Amino acid sequence: MFPYFWLLNTGNPLLIILAMIAMIALANYSMFSVQAAYFAELFNSATRVTAISMSREISSIFAGGLAPIIASSLLLWSNGNYAAVAWYMVALSVITVVALCYGPETRGCSLDDH
Repeated sequence: MFPYFWLLNTGNPLLIILAMIAMIALANYSMFSVQAAYFAELFNSATRVTAISMSREISSIFAGGLAPIIASSLLLWSNGNYAAVAWYMVALSVITVVALCYGPETRGCSLDDH
């Protein structure tokens, strides 16, 4: 996150565009490319659609809805220092990795069995 914010703070439009392209390519696409398969493996076929939609939409309230408010509050609290927001994003990334590590392993399981 820190290199991303460093590039944004250069004020150079080319570096800002490159930072955004890199972040979209690395963060968004690496997450979304495996997310559908991961979620499909978490739930059995009888509840899969409801469980995926409920978990995605309820979590989006907290992740997508509160994150900008928290980031803005952190900027105000830190007198405009982006490091507070970068550390917040690092903390969210760590939480994600820990959650993935504790998630069930479904390799070799039938998608209808669990």
